[in-house]
Amino acid sequence: MVSDGTEVTVTDDKGIYELKSAKKWGYVFISVPSGYEVAAEGVFPQFYQTLKGAADVVEQKDFKLTKVDGQDRYKLFLLGDMHLANRTNDAAQFTQFTTDLNAYMAQHSGQKMYALTLGDMTWDLYWYKNNYALPQYRETINRQVKNLQIYHTMGNHDNDPYVASDFGAEGPYRQHMGPVYYAMNIGRIHYIMLDDTEYLNTGGSQGTVGSRNY
Repeated sequence: MVSDGTEVTVTDDKGIYELKSAKKWGYVFISVPSGYEVAAEGVFPQFYQTLKGAADVVEQKDFKLTKVDGQDRYKLFLLGDMHLANRTNDAAQFTQFTTDLNAYMAQHSGQKMYALTLGDMTWDLYWYKNNYALPQYRETINRQVKNLQIYHTMGNHDNDPYVASDFGAEGPYRQHMGPVYYAMNIGRIHYIMLDDTEYLNTGGSQGTVGSRNY
């Protein structure tokens, strides 16, 4: 299955697809089928590609799937509310956690493993104050975790606090992390990722965020 975040289609038996898209979300993605994996940039599985042309411009976006074994039984790590913000001792705590995670994976190297975040990888209040937002999170987790595909979901604190609209505030997430709604299959389980928060914010600038509600 292939989607642009609004429309959905399926490939034919040769893997070919066409999708008429308004390109609202700026990407196209596949629902990774059971028994396969996509390539990864560090820990980030590349199941989506960005769309850069206007809606009337045809773009070709191809995806490569690699057949894998071991999905009949696997471990899934659930990572919730990490809130990395370059404040207090959160960096040291995260290093301790990733050290433990890497050690556990090394001890069980023969088993298939994946991870899924539950949102709030960052903390919007400190994006600009501490210069730590989603790009810095990507660098941190790719530096500290290896050989693990981590699928991500968006949390309420992963919105841009300087942008008033919900769709606009999601912009950095779509740019640096990918789709806010998507689905994939690992083994016999179908996972559906939802951005279930409407971000209500008056905006802000120069180190001051407006009133925020979720």
